[in-house]
Amino acid sequence: MPEKVDNLEYCLRNLIAIDSTPVTIDKNDAASLAELSRSNTQLLVNRIFSLKRVTTSDGIFATLPSEDAIVMPRMYPLPKPKGKTRWQLFAEERGIKKHKRSRMVFDKDSNDWVPRWGYKSIKKRHGANPPIVELKESEVAQGIDPFEESSRKKNVQKTRQKLRELRNKVEGSALSKTESALRRAMTSTRIAGKVKKGPKGVKAKPNINRKAASVPLSEERQGYLASIKRLNIAK
Repeated sequence: MPEKVDNLEYCLRNLIAIDSTPVTIDKNDAASLAELSRSNTQLLVNRIFSLKRVTTSDGIFATLPSEDAIVMPRMYPLPKPKGKTRWQLFAEERGIKKHKRSRMVFDKDSNDWVPRWGYKSIKKRHGANPPIVELKESEVAQGIDPFEESSRKKNVQKTRQKLRELRNKVEGSALSKTESALRRAMTSTRIAGKVKKGPKGVKAKPNINRKAASVPLSEERQGYLASIKRLNIAK
């Protein structure tokens, strides 16, 4: 058989070679396919050896490409989009658009531009060097510490934010829980003999008819005898 022309499509990252040319099979089908497979495999090996190689004590290794030449299909379906939060729904209703804030902000104390957050941010600078805080007469009479009050407000704000995140998660999963409850209700009424259609998009799970496995009489008899034997031993 003459040497095959290299007309394959390669995806060397996954070690794939695709031959899209039509196949002419002789009378000996198995031998023809084996010869064609051997030729294509040899072309794939030649292409692998043309890559950059590294020699180590364990042998010669080829560096495969980092990008796929062939897009592989997904194993699982695409994830469903997450439900929108209350703020996102409110912003869409009012036409509020999110504007990206600059990372740097001007600090009047140092008369310089400093990061808004992170290392050496303006909040950390003011926290390390707290300014003079003016108190009202009522606050002085109550003995309120302004720094402790500021720390308490921060903790309250963090707790409220966690509650908002938890509420958004609960509201996002409420729809799926409602659908599962409707399916259970539809299944229960169907078992009772009353077939009712559910809302659009919600389908009851199909009934699974399980048939008992047929066992030969001899095996069934041996099983009964073994059970009786165990009961006699227990006595």
